Amino acid sequence: MGHRQQIGLRSNSGLHLIGSITFDSSFVMDNAQCRVQGSESSTATTGDILRIRVVMELKGAMAGEQRIFVRALDLSEKASAWAEYGSFVVPPDPGSRPPRINASGIIPESGASLSLLLDVQDPDGGRDVSFMDLLIGSSPGDAEPCWLRYNRRLRRLELRSEDNTEWLQAEPTNYGLEHARCWIPADVQTPSPDAPSVQIVMGAAFRGTFSGAKSVWARATDASGFDSGWQKLGDFTVVVPQENRAPVSGAATPISGTGAAAALSFPATDPDGQLDLRTLALRIQAQEGTERWCMLVYQRMTRAFLLASDDAPHWQVFPSTGRPVGSGPCRLLGTAVFGFGTELAPKAWVAFDESMAGPLRLFQQTFDMAGAESGWHEAGQWVATFPNQAPSGIRIDPVTGQGNEQVFEILVQDPDGAQDVDRVEVTISRDGTATNSCRYFVEPNLGRWGLNTENASSFFVSIIPIMGPNVTLANGQCSLQFNTDDIRVEGGLLKIRAPVQFLAGLSGPNLIRVMARDLLGATLTLENAGSWTVPEPEPNHPPETVMLERVPTGDQERWKATFRDPDGYGHLATVDLRVGNLAPYCGLRYDRQRHTVQLLSDDGNSWGNAVSVISGVKVENAACEVVPSSVYITGSGLTMNLEVSVRFRQPMPSDASVWMAAKDRAGAATDWVRQ
Repeated sequence: MGHRQQIGLRSNSGLHLIGSITFDSSFVMDNAQCRVQGSESSTATTGDILRIRVVMELKGAMAGEQRIFVRALDLSEKASAWAEYGSFVVPPDPGSRPPRINASGIIPESGASLSLLLDVQDPDGGRDVSFMDLLIGSSPGDAEPCWLRYNRRLRRLELRSEDNTEWLQAEPTNYGLEHARCWIPADVQTPSPDAPSVQIVMGAAFRGTFSGAKSVWARATDASGFDSGWQKLGDFTVVVPQENRAPVSGAATPISGTGAAAALSFPATDPDGQLDLRTLALRIQAQEGTERWCMLVYQRMTRAFLLASDDAPHWQVFPSTGRPVGSGPCRLLGTAVFGFGTELAPKAWVAFDESMAGPLRLFQQTFDMAGAESGWHEAGQWVATFPNQAPSGIRIDPVTGQGNEQVFEILVQDPDGAQDVDRVEVTISRDGTATNSCRYFVEPNLGRWGLNTENASSFFVSIIPIMGPNVTLANGQCSLQFNTDDIRVEGGLLKIRAPVQFLAGLSGPNLIRVMARDLLGATLTLENAGSWTVPEPEPNHPPETVMLERVPTGDQERWKATFRDPDGYGHLATVDLRVGNLAPYCGLRYDRQRHTVQLLSDDGNSWGNAVSVISGVKVENAACEVVPSSVYITGSGLTMNLEVSVRFRQPMPSDASVWMAAKDRAGAATDWVRQ
C-alpha cells in the first residue's frame, strides 16, 4: 500500500484486510499472529528503489522458525512472484499456557483400524496449537509404534518413519502414507483454529506385523513448545484377519444424467463389513480429450472428501464449513455420506467447467483396510451440458379444495433432468408467507425433509433421512409424515407426495406457494400455485392460560409463559402478559398471526404500536422496555410456550401481581387471569 503511505494487515485467515494505518502514526493493528506499529514504521525512496521499514511484534502463536516471503504490486495491480528472503526465529513465549487434549467417542476393544476425534483446548487460543499427536504402541517410548501427527501450521498429517527417526509426508498426488506397521490417510478436514477448541479426526489401518495388545496415547503441543503431556486414552488390541476379502465398487444402477452439475453417489460394499472400507474413489473423465479429468476421494477414517483434477493434481480437502472447493474441471459444492449394512455410499455435488462439456465417463475404485482393491470399473456416464437451466415447471394436485387432511402431489420439471432438482419448498398460509405457516421442504438428493418452526425462520423442526422409519413432524399449523415412496422420479418429472394434516391454526382460506431450486441454485417460484381452505373447529373451544414464571437474569428478567388451546396451540391468535400492582404496568401482547409484539399503554387501557418480532428496535413504556427479537416461541400439541427478556425502568417487587390473557382465531377470549 505504498502509494497511499499506509500499512495494511490481513485477518487471521489471511483472506482479507482487517484495516490499515499510516506510516509514522501512533496507531497499532494486530491479529492473532502479530502487532504492527505505525510510529516506528517508515518508507524512503531513492530513484527507482522503495525501502519500507515495518516494525512488528510477533506473538506467541508464531513461536519457532518462520520463513519470510515478499511480493510487490504496482499501481495497475500487476504483481511479482512471491520470493523467499530468509527465515526468522520467534522465541518461545514464557507466559504461554499448555494445551489440554481429549478424545471423543469410545475406543473399541480391538480391530484392524482405529480412528478418533481429538479435541484440543488451548488457553491462548486455537492458533497457538502446533501439533496434535496420536500414538498406538506399548508406551510413548515404544521404538516401533504407529505414530501420526497433525501439523497445524502446515495443515497436513505426517507419519513417523518405520525406524522412528523422521516424519514422513505425502506427495501432493498421494492421499496415503504407510510403512510396515500401519497406513494413514494423508489429508483431513482442516479444523478452524479460531474455534473454541481445535478438533480433528485422526486414524490408521494396521498391518499384520503390528498385531497384538497396544495402548492409545495422545498429546498436544503449542507454538512455544509447551505440551499437554502424553495422555493415555485407553487400550486397544490390533487384530488383522488372516483372510481378507476384497471390496466391490458401484451400485446396481449405473450413474446417468445430463446437466452442468450432478449429485453423484459412489457406493461400495465390503463382505468383511462397512468398517473394513478405507478409501472410495470416483474418477470423472471426458470421453473425448481424456486429458481432462477430475477425481473425488472419500476417506472413511477421517471422514474427509478430497478433490484433484488435471490442472490441480494435489489433493484439496472439502472443508467442514461446506464452502465449495476447486476451480478447474470440477467444483465440489457439497457432500453427504450414507451407510447401510456392509455398504458405504458417499455422495458429492459436483459442478462442471465448460471445458468438460459433452459425454463424460465415470470410473470407481475402492480400497479396504488391508489394501485390497476392487479395481477400476466403469460406473456410468454423464453428459455435461451448458448453460445450466433452471426448473421450468411446477404443478400441484389438487390445486384447490378444502378439508382437514389432504395428500398433495407436487410435480417439478427441469430441462436438465429430475436429478437436477435439489430442493422443493412448499408454503401454505393465509398470505403465502412463512409466518404461522405450514412450510416444509424436501431435498430429494439427500433423502431428507423438514418442517418450518414457529419462529418463521430458516431453521426447521427436524431433518430426517427418508430411508429410516416414518417420522411425523408438526408445528401449530400442520403435521406431515413422509416415507421412501413419497419421493420418486417418473417420466422425467420429480414427484413428491405430501400427506398433510391441517390443524386449527390454519383455519380459513390459505394460499399455496411452491419453490424449486436446482443444484447450482437456479430457482422457479410459483407464488400462487394453489389454494386451500381449512374448516374452523366445530365446536370452538376457548383458549386457556397456564403459567407465567419470572426468572431474574442480571439487570433483566426472562419471562416464561405457557398457554393452551384445546383446538391446538396454532389456533391462538394473541397472548397477553402483565406484571405490576398498579399502573403503569409492564404488559406485553404477542400476536401470532402477525408475529408482532406490543406494550401496554401507561394507563393500562390500550396497546401501543405493533413491532415485528424480527426487529432489533426496543419498545418501551413507563414501566419497562423489551427488545422484540428476544421473543422465542415453541409449541407442541395443545400447548404454546413464550419466552421474552424484559428490563424494568424501576425495581419491580418479586411478589408483584402477575396476569395473563389469550384470544383465539375464532374470537373466543379469556379475561385477565391472575396467576
